Amino acid sequence: MGSRIRVARGKPARGTVRIRVFPRSGSRVGIEVADDGTGIDSSAIRRTAVENGVITKDEDAALTDSEAIWLIFKSGMTTSRLVTDLSGRGLGLAIVEDTVSRLGGSVTVSSTPGKGTTIAFFVPVRMATLRGLLVRSERQVYVLPMQQVKQVLRVRPDSLATSRGRPTIRLSGETIEVIRLTEILGIPPSGSYDPSRVAPLVIIAYGAGQIACMVDEVIRVQEIIVRPLGSQLRSVRRIEGAVILGDGSVALVLDPLELIQDAMQADRLALEPALPGTGQRILVVEDSITSRVLLQTVLEGAGYRVETAVDGVDALAKFKQHEFDMLVSDVDMPRMNGFSLVEKIRADTRESADLRVVLVTSLDSPEDRERGKAVGADAYIVKSSFETKGFIDTIRHLMRRKREEP
Repeated sequence: MGSRIRVARGKPARGTVRIRVFPRSGSRVGIEVADDGTGIDSSAIRRTAVENGVITKDEDAALTDSEAIWLIFKSGMTTSRLVTDLSGRGLGLAIVEDTVSRLGGSVTVSSTPGKGTTIAFFVPVRMATLRGLLVRSERQVYVLPMQQVKQVLRVRPDSLATSRGRPTIRLSGETIEVIRLTEILGIPPSGSYDPSRVAPLVIIAYGAGQIACMVDEVIRVQEIIVRPLGSQLRSVRRIEGAVILGDGSVALVLDPLELIQDAMQADRLALEPALPGTGQRILVVEDSITSRVLLQTVLEGAGYRVETAVDGVDALAKFKQHEFDMLVSDVDMPRMNGFSLVEKIRADTRESADLRVVLVTSLDSPEDRERGKAVGADAYIVKSSFETKGFIDTIRHLMRRKREEP
């Protein structure tokens, strides 16, 4: 709307655009963009939609004006007769809706002719953009939300003081316990740890609690979009989600509060060290990239050699190329599910002679458990009750049985 038209309609010559961000129930955040312009011309939208073949004349006749407004989100829809570098192609709002949908959110639009338009987006708060500190510990990259990162230092581990048998650092008059990030996550050291080498310390604080996490490398700070682990893995502690980095690799986003709580527990249980030099190979089959990376990280941290496959078909191809000591597989996957995969492998006596099979799945009915046993699984773990130490204990128990059997 031009300034002269605005003035003629009794509005200020300069238009106003308001942006509001507000919390919503269900761990969601709302983003509202509103203007005081001319509003959306539903008749022009209808006419353009029919001309461009987006809807038929019969469909147009069945639409109300409020329903017709939603056509603005269709690809190719624009009432502008002028195409510029920024507008006129009818793609902008289609891209907006697609992006919000992929984030697991929704969008609403309301418009009053002559008064203005309001478009609101509602997205899961865990999918919102946040600033994160990327760090590397062992072979995995993790993200710590910058809001809880208090300071980053570099120290020699063997120069730290000790208190009650634990390394500590004195900072701003406070004594802070130092702990390796992999130890909090329940991942045993690989054996390459050198206490005389200078290492980064990341001080994280949440409320009154704080700890110093020792990592192998501090990479950078960047804006990230967190992808949730999904309902099946919502009970996995210390991990909020995952993010796909620019090089295509996946970093796990950590929960600072749970890291602090677990690190400050006096009765921390350390995992049994990995058996050195076993070289045992495990194939992880999982269609969810976040679940796949999580399982791979835990198993590699426990000393196993891990390869991954995205579904049963991919896994069978890997079995033709390599020999494995164990299969860790999801069940509900495209192309070939975990039950069919295990059946096919067990049917091949060459492949199944001494292969151990662990199913890690969201399917927890008695029938599914019986099906897993029937096809030849040695263990059946439900994702909703997944716990790192229990998982590794199961893996090691089965691997020991494998070595002990003739």
